[in-house]
Amino acid sequence: MKRFFVALVLTICATGSSVAQSQPAPRADLPGDPPPVAPEFKANILPLPSADRVGVDPSNQLPLTLAETVTLALRNNNDIDASKMNVELAKFSLRAARGGFDPALFSDNFYENRSTPTASVIGGARDGLVTLKSMGSSVGIGGLSGLAGGRYNFSFNNSKTNTSNSNATLNPQFPTSLSLSYTQPLLRGRSSDASRRVLEIAKRNVDLSDSQFELRTMQVVSQVEQAYWDLMFSLRNLQVQIDAVKQARLQLESNQRLVEKGVLAPIETVAASAQITTLEQGVFSAQAAVTAAENSLKTLILADRSDETWSRAIVPVSPVELNVPRTPL
Repeated sequence: MKRFFVALVLTICATGSSVAQSQPAPRADLPGDPPPVAPEFKANILPLPSADRVGVDPSNQLPLTLAETVTLALRNNNDIDASKMNVELAKFSLRAARGGFDPALFSDNFYENRSTPTASVIGGARDGLVTLKSMGSSVGIGGLSGLAGGRYNFSFNNSKTNTSNSNATLNPQFPTSLSLSYTQPLLRGRSSDASRRVLEIAKRNVDLSDSQFELRTMQVVSQVEQAYWDLMFSLRNLQVQIDAVKQARLQLESNQRLVEKGVLAPIETVAASAQITTLEQGVFSAQAAVTAAENSLKTLILADRSDETWSRAIVPVSPVELNVPRTPL
């Protein structure tokens, strides 16, 4: 029983405090009405903005489909041309690296005429001189094999020697030799060497350049498609904004007639005029968006600023796909 009376007292106290907190605050006194300023003011209805844009002739239109736009971008885009050049440079570098394994053909020819003074008859001299005339040539082929760092060399040597030495038993002489050698490293340079390292790097650069070219091409195509649909959206948005202004003006005329008949309050015409002004601002903003979207698209599909298409108005004509793609679970 004692606990019941304590709980009852706490409940009454809490109820009293909540009632005290829920009392409304006193209202503040509002200032008096300001003096009327220009009570007869009416906003002038401005004409719709002109379709003329700086540097663009709206009468000279260029209809483009999405496929034609992408084709122009792939043909005239400077970034894609630069990527193509990088691919060509990488291929030339690979060709130069492979040149280190091309066989090298060499040839060496010589002629020698030598006279040696000799005072002794034992040395085979005639008139105090021993004359030696020799001529020869050496041809061969050599280079890197590309297999485990091996190096090969094949050569053929041929010469003729004629001497005035009386002691020579064979005159003239025709020494000839044929040699073939192959040098294979056992450990150092077996798995990789400087030439093969340069070749592998050149191959990787070609693959990298191809991938960068494909990536840049996909980026340009994606940017062109985005710019194309942005331009279509901007043109459609401009038409919607113009239609909205026309509807608002018709609404203002209807409100004015109803005010004259006493059906609506005069404040309705003021609200309609304010709405028209807001919508007119939207028309100018939409027209600026059209110019920006068109310039972005022209930058992607035209080679330079001197192209005559810069002065033409681009009109997207590709149909818009409205079907929502179905994504399976």
